[in-house]
Amino acid sequence: MGLAFTSVGAIIAELVPLESRGLAMGGYNTCIYFGMMLSSASMGAIIRNIGFEHGFLITAVINLFLVGIFYLLMKEFSQIPVKNG
Repeated sequence: MGLAFTSVGAIIAELVPLESRGLAMGGYNTCIYFGMMLSSASMGAIIRNIGFEHGFLITAVINLFLVGIFYLLMKEFSQIPVKNG
């Protein structure tokens, strides 16, 4: 969250047309906070049933899997050109 939250907001500000930025940022924030709510609720129930050690292991495996998918999708991505002025 510390790395992605601010950088994605900055990318949205750069790439989205001015008249749609509010909608884009609102949609982005809604998805982020909805995901945080779902993960807290689901992991709370999982940890209650299987314990902290196994719950954190499941979370680590899911995160590793998602980072791998992100890497595969982004390895061919070229740098976004920056607008000057």
